[in-house]
Amino acid sequence: MAVTATTFVARFPEFGNIETSVVTATVAEAGRQCDSDLWGDKHDDAVNYLTAHMLALRTQAIGQQVGAVSGGNSGDGFKATNYGYIYELMQQGLAETTGFAY
Repeated sequence: MAVTATTFVARFPEFGNIETSVVTATVAEAGRQCDSDLWGDKHDDAVNYLTAHMLALRTQAIGQQVGAVSGGNSGDGFKATNYGYIYELMQQGLAETTGFAY
């Protein structure tokens, strides 16, 4: 099953306030970064978590631009969001199942 804006928002309703076109474009971008041959049956999970990470960073940056958020990220890279952290853990698990390490 391919990830769509509808399935993504059903999984992560906290992003339901973002325009569908933005979610669709972000899902497509995440899909291009997650090789389905490499991820296998976890491909949709990877796309979902990477999409959530990218959207969380985007909304965080918008909040900082308008002054709604003070301070910076709690971490760097994927550790900047909980979604990215889960995605990173999933990546590390690929080494065990496929031999591919990031």
